[in-house]
Amino acid sequence: VNLVRKRPTAIPQLSITTRAGSWDQYRIDLDGSSKLNDSGSVRGRFVTSYEDRGSFIDGLQKTAPLLYGILETDLSEDTTLTLGLRHQSADIHGFSIFGLPRYSNGKAVDLSRSTSLAQDWNRHQTRTDEVFSELETHFDENWSGTLSATHSDGAFEQKVAYAQGAIDPATQSGSRLVKTLFRSDALQSDGFDSHLDGRFDAFGLPHQVTVGGNWSEQKRDSRYATVNANQPLDIFNTDHNAIAEPARPAWRSTDYSDKRYGVYSNLRLSLTESLSLVMGGRVSWYDYQSQSAGVTTRAQENNQVTPFLGVIYDLNRDWSWYASYTDIFLPQSGYRNASGAFLDPAIGASHETGIKGELFDKRLNVSFALFYVKQKDVAVEDDAHAGQCLSNDAYGTCYLNGDIRRSKGIDMEISGEPLPGLQTLVGYTFNLTRGSDGQSISAETPRHMLRLSSSYTLPGTWRRLTVGGGVSAQSGYSEHETTQPIDNPGRAIWDARASWKIDEHWSVALNGNNLLDRKYYKATGDIDRGNYYGDPRNYVLTLRGDF
Repeated sequence: VNLVRKRPTAIPQLSITTRAGSWDQYRIDLDGSSKLNDSGSVRGRFVTSYEDRGSFIDGLQKTAPLLYGILETDLSEDTTLTLGLRHQSADIHGFSIFGLPRYSNGKAVDLSRSTSLAQDWNRHQTRTDEVFSELETHFDENWSGTLSATHSDGAFEQKVAYAQGAIDPATQSGSRLVKTLFRSDALQSDGFDSHLDGRFDAFGLPHQVTVGGNWSEQKRDSRYATVNANQPLDIFNTDHNAIAEPARPAWRSTDYSDKRYGVYSNLRLSLTESLSLVMGGRVSWYDYQSQSAGVTTRAQENNQVTPFLGVIYDLNRDWSWYASYTDIFLPQSGYRNASGAFLDPAIGASHETGIKGELFDKRLNVSFALFYVKQKDVAVEDDAHAGQCLSNDAYGTCYLNGDIRRSKGIDMEISGEPLPGLQTLVGYTFNLTRGSDGQSISAETPRHMLRLSSSYTLPGTWRRLTVGGGVSAQSGYSEHETTQPIDNPGRAIWDARASWKIDEHWSVALNGNNLLDRKYYKATGDIDRGNYYGDPRNYVLTLRGDF
């Protein structure tokens, strides 16, 4: 409901973008907007795109069309009605859900980055059809109200033979095609939001307030079936036709219903000309149900209050200090324990304080923050009942409430245009996250992350040329799968870009990614599956026209 969507413009405009990249990646985008009557009170926008995307991974191919249309009508000087629709789908051949394994001692297997353990007939398809509407009215120059609604229907089809098994360092074997999984889901989602925004003066100072409520419901009819395979697989020379596509057995089905609604508010009070107090919160209700084989399982939460509080102090015209506190309430109804019951929500609190400012006559933005987050009852795997909860995932993973996670660190960023034509961004994050056992869980959030990027538009006769580059770096980490450490070294990935403005309408750009061709895992899982390589060096050529 609160998505930021592309809006129509009264001034006619058309954008055409084409892209071609490594591994036969192609994409075209068309984006047109205009007024639809003489006065401009009716405006429309239409967006369409088509992507045909190959991959560095053997056999992986994706096609993805998109259609989007939106219409805005001014019912009066103060009221605007918006109607829109979106159709989006994707069809992926050679799809794999479990990635690559590691050695049984936790060490990485030196595989080609193109390695895929998928069968040629593996396929994953999705579709979403959405309609949405919004009514916005301004009561006066200070107060406005908004009503918005959305409805979507979707589908999810999948047939996947998946491999699992750690590799024995001595025999170089151990992986096998375990099962074929068939899935067919039908989804329906509805949402509604209404809020009132206002500004008012009191005690000689300005204040702001937002009050509202929202409701959403998602229904999912999930059908699934499995066929045992138990076929050894050589990961160093994968046979993508090791097993034929089996006949699908009878479906098993589970129906899900997820209802959530609540009311919320946000009040910003100016206590002085320099000091502001921000307060608010949300009261939430949710009702999650699943029904399978005549058995209904339910999780509910009523009147859950999640407040937030903050202060902002303007040190001068360019710098301000802030501090904030926010409660955390995270439903975990997607996880079940060994008895089949849904887990309780994870709850906690987030604290943050920092400064924000501007330098060089507001050309450069600077921010520095300290944060601390604590959550309890976070879901953790129940190893004592491994493989017994097939309603959770294909592994049958069972979960327990109980983990306590603490994250603390700093976040810094500098961005802007310090010199004419030079755009720059420097960001650094230090994040120390630990679980109940005291072990770092930096696999999800690396301890150190650094982001540097800049672009420069040359002056004078070379003003049509813009060049730039950047690096994204993060520290390494070590996890533990039982007693086996899983290490992922730190990395720095360098990118570069050059663009040329051909004329007032057309421009062309070349992007190079991972220029040093660093071989790394973008995600690590367990010793038997869940490890994924990052993209090798690749290039994308873009031609864009704006009219």
